[in-house]
Amino acid sequence: MMFKEISPCLNTVFPNFERSLLTLAWGLQKQREVRQWESGSPDGPNSAAETGIGQTLLNKILKNTYSSTRVCTVQGPGSEPTIPRLSSNRPIALGQTDLFCLRVMSATKVIVLPTCAICRDDDDDEVSYVVTKCGHLFHTNCMEEWNRNEQNRGGRPRCPYCNTNLQAYDAHGCCSTNLIRLHQLMMHRVMILEDGKPTPEEELKGVRDNLNSIKVILNRETDKLRSTQAEKDKLEEENKSLKSTIGKLTHEVKLNKEKVDSRTVDLRNEKLNRQRDLAAHSEEKQRLLKQTADAKQHCQKLKTERSELHKELSKKKGENAKLQGIMASQTNLVSTLQAQSMQLNREREELVSNVNALRQSNQALLSQTQAAHISPQRHFNPVQAIQSNQLYYRGPTVEPAQPNQLVDILQSLSGGFLKLEKEYMGIKKLLEEKNERDGSKTDLEDSGNESIEIQAHVEAIGDRSVVAIQATPTPSEPHLDPITSGASEMQGLVHRMEGLELPSTPATAPMIDPRLFG
Repeated sequence: MMFKEISPCLNTVFPNFERSLLTLAWGLQKQREVRQWESGSPDGPNSAAETGIGQTLLNKILKNTYSSTRVCTVQGPGSEPTIPRLSSNRPIALGQTDLFCLRVMSATKVIVLPTCAICRDDDDDEVSYVVTKCGHLFHTNCMEEWNRNEQNRGGRPRCPYCNTNLQAYDAHGCCSTNLIRLHQLMMHRVMILEDGKPTPEEELKGVRDNLNSIKVILNRETDKLRSTQAEKDKLEEENKSLKSTIGKLTHEVKLNKEKVDSRTVDLRNEKLNRQRDLAAHSEEKQRLLKQTADAKQHCQKLKTERSELHKELSKKKGENAKLQGIMASQTNLVSTLQAQSMQLNREREELVSNVNALRQSNQALLSQTQAAHISPQRHFNPVQAIQSNQLYYRGPTVEPAQPNQLVDILQSLSGGFLKLEKEYMGIKKLLEEKNERDGSKTDLEDSGNESIEIQAHVEAIGDRSVVAIQATPTPSEPHLDPITSGASEMQGLVHRMEGLELPSTPATAPMIDPRLFG
């Protein structure tokens, strides 16, 4: 509770007091409580300011309350009352042990004592006065102290107010001061009463009660003030910490803002990069979708081709089975041809040996004929000559070209069989290459082409063998009897060779080496 809140209460308790006087009393009480709290003592020392403020307060109270009253001063038992006049320039000096009784009178005069020019009435309890010859009034102690100070400085006694020389000589010639002591000047109790008003004791009790209540209020307000001050200090500390925290947070906010700005720029750049990547991925996706569609079409095409190849493969498998049957028959044919070739080789050797024998016999006959023509004189007896030439005359003459023709026939037959063997080796090689490429469409087409080539080779071999056999000249009838049997044998061999029929295979029947099957 502040002064504004308790001022109505103070105005009620002290209705004759001004607001400035109440404000002064409030300030004095607060100052005293603060001093007591700082010193740790409940009574605390009174300061000069507090004493001056108290005296000013008392003067204002007396002035405002008793300006129109009279003071009755009692100077002792049986003495007449002296009515001093209360002046605003000289308030009544009141001690701490004095008791004032206030009563209202119809006419009251108050005599105010003069003010000591030396001490200015600092000591209110001092009532011993002296008067100088110049008529000025001073405290006795103050004047004695003044005279001692003047003597110490080597001066003469003089009036502190008008500097009048106060030195005098008595009858004995001694130096003395012209000071007159005022007697029967005593401090008495003054009672000033007012009709219809409470006695000073009652008013003082009420004021004390009010003062105690005010003190309670002040103490309570002081406690609140202390708590408020403590809270204020705490709030100030918190304010300082909050200010430091705010500074740190402001700095962090600034740093975070810079980070956010940089991060925003990075995110914007990253967004642009992502958009470019997304566009590139979209193009890549479209390209992949197109490739997927093309791959699907290609896959469908491959499936169609695969089905066609499966059909072709099944067809080729049937043809292969057919070719294997033909191969078995061709194997038997080849075996027969090989046996016939071996038989022909043996017969050729026999023919060669017969031809050699015929050549030798022919040479012998020629030599004998030449000998007969050269020396006919050696034959004395015509009978012997006839007998020796009997064979010559009986058989036809042997032509010299006939053996050569037989040799040529044999050589041509041998060359034909050698070519047949070479063709057989070529067929075997083609079959091996065909087996390596078996299983694909190209291999099947190559197999068909190879089958055609094999058939062509076989037909060519047959044609060349027939032509060779037909082109062989038939030997003429021998003229000699000894070689008739050899000529007949050669003719029989020729007819046998002519009677041999080469196998005519279809174009799709391949020739397979029989040794491949054991």
